[in-house]
Amino acid sequence: MKKTTKRIIGLLFGVAFLLSITFPALAAYSHFETGVVSETGFYVGARGTEVEVIDSSGNVSIGTLTIGSTAVTATADEINVLDGIPETLTYGELGILDGVTATADEINYVADVVAGTSAASKAVVLDSDSKISALDITVLKLGGTSITATADELNKLDNAGSTVTATNLDTLTNESNADSLHNHAFLTWAMTAGETIAPGILCYFDSITSKVKIPNADSAVVIGANVGAQVGDTDPISLGLGVITAVADGEIEAGYQLKVADGGKVIRFIDVDLAGDTMGSGTGGNFANQPANDAVEVVSSEAADTTQVVTIYGTTNGGDGTVVTEAVTLTGTTEVVTTKVDWGLILGVEMDSVATGTVTIREGSTDQTITTITTGNLTAGILEVEDEIRAFNQKPTIVADDSTTKYFSVIGTDEDHAALTEKATALTGASAVTLANEYNTITRILVGDVESARTVTLKVGALDATNLKIGKAIEAAAEINDEILALITP
Repeated sequence: MKKTTKRIIGLLFGVAFLLSITFPALAAYSHFETGVVSETGFYVGARGTEVEVIDSSGNVSIGTLTIGSTAVTATADEINVLDGIPETLTYGELGILDGVTATADEINYVADVVAGTSAASKAVVLDSDSKISALDITVLKLGGTSITATADELNKLDNAGSTVTATNLDTLTNESNADSLHNHAFLTWAMTAGETIAPGILCYFDSITSKVKIPNADSAVVIGANVGAQVGDTDPISLGLGVITAVADGEIEAGYQLKVADGGKVIRFIDVDLAGDTMGSGTGGNFANQPANDAVEVVSSEAADTTQVVTIYGTTNGGDGTVVTEAVTLTGTTEVVTTKVDWGLILGVEMDSVATGTVTIREGSTDQTITTITTGNLTAGILEVEDEIRAFNQKPTIVADDSTTKYFSVIGTDEDHAALTEKATALTGASAVTLANEYNTITRILVGDVESARTVTLKVGALDATNLKIGKAIEAAAEINDEILALITP
């Protein structure tokens, strides 16, 4: 055999031997200076201490990563925080976080904040006009000084006018408290009193006696108010105009115009906003079988009703409409007969306490029912007002919602706070009827004679004459004789 042929046969045997051994076996002979390759991955390290770097799935496992000689110390979990961030995120945007020390809760104060509004536990962001909606502030400071005035006190400056200056305000007080305002008029002068006049009472000049006296209600001749102590007849009196302490004739809201009430007190002036306002409304009592010159009987369906006092409001048959009353005490199922035997119209009935049974009011001679008060109720034919309705010393008007000529009455007080009851007067349907008297308050509207299908409405009277206006309430009054701050400029 030739030498060449022997070499070829040897080479083939060598190849066959290499193909017959497994890859792991090859690994034993495949150790390189930089690592070891096997069918399960890529390993690095000295022979016998190799560490897998890349597994058979291509996953890389690195002990320490160095970039540009700087070791990466972040853990895999820390690096994974960046998983899913937008591709558009830039280095500059990430740099915004540099130096941020706020906690998550602190950052959440600005979450969902709408500029120009305020919300609980949220930051306040001004709108494009540098404004913010209402804030509820516990302590307000300006220049380091706490504002101690209440919201109500600050609101006294509302509508003060654009021409008011600091100098104007300085003239009101030389002290740092609100009390000094209460007796600081813009103009004061001395005169002689013609009767006892208390502080804050409005006054007029009596040309006959040349003395200062208390004006009547709705007076148009007020010259000022007593800004000093109480005085008697012939005593010197200090009168003033401007900001003074006035005495209210009843409830008054701050900001409204004023006129003179009884005793030199102040009451609300009836302006266009007040005239015609509804004072009370309700349906008629639909009383039947009016006595027309007969007595009235009252009886309960329960024998236990023996203490309730029943008051009857009505007219005298053939009279002028003057409303009279009579009170009787129930005697259970035994009827009680009124001493008055010439009733004309019954306009309303009320009890002082609830009865157990149904109380019947009937015509005396024939026992025909006029009206009843059922268990749990106290009145029939009466539109009773829980709180006195102010009529502001004017004649109210009353009107029905449709055709009727039935009779009504009202009960209240006059301008001197004395009891006053309107004579029974016929309604004129949907045309308003002006009451004959001026009322300070209304407590009851008697509509027992009016049909139940009719709604009756009582309204504040007409506008006051402008010459009755004497000033403006700066403070509110809750009840009669309250002292309030008022601007008196008759």
